[in-house]
Amino acid sequence: MLHSILILLSFMAGESSSPVLRAPPTGCRVADSTSVRVIDYVQKLLESTEPADDALRRALELTNVSAAQVSLVTTAKDCTKAGGALDEAAGVSGSGRSVYLIRAGTERFFVYDPDSDAGEYRPLYVLDAKFVILRALLVW
Repeated sequence: MLHSILILLSFMAGESSSPVLRAPPTGCRVADSTSVRVIDYVQKLLESTEPADDALRRALELTNVSAAQVSLVTTAKDCTKAGGALDEAAGVSGSGRSVYLIRAGTERFFVYDPDSDAGEYRPLYVLDAKFVILRALLVW
């Protein structure tokens, strides 16, 4: 039955009669309570006076980034690149994951995929401007 529906939908869309199953597009998650929580975490990291947070900021090269420079990214192209970096790290491709992508300054991104599981905590990935994973922080 599902095969018949796919053929019908493909035909109606002007495609060939052979259905092609594709992974859903990778994309950005919308602003919601989770994005607020991630942004809040990043801003607190940038404002903290704790020695451990200061060391982490230095390691991530975030010493010249202020909390005001933290924002939610909703550009599909950037979210696709970030999702692709997470896929590569997980050894998969085309997962179609949707992520929360947070920009911190001009050179760093924080990526959170609430569907990722790392046991008790969830990973919050830090990427550079070329979408290369620098570090995974375990949060929440």
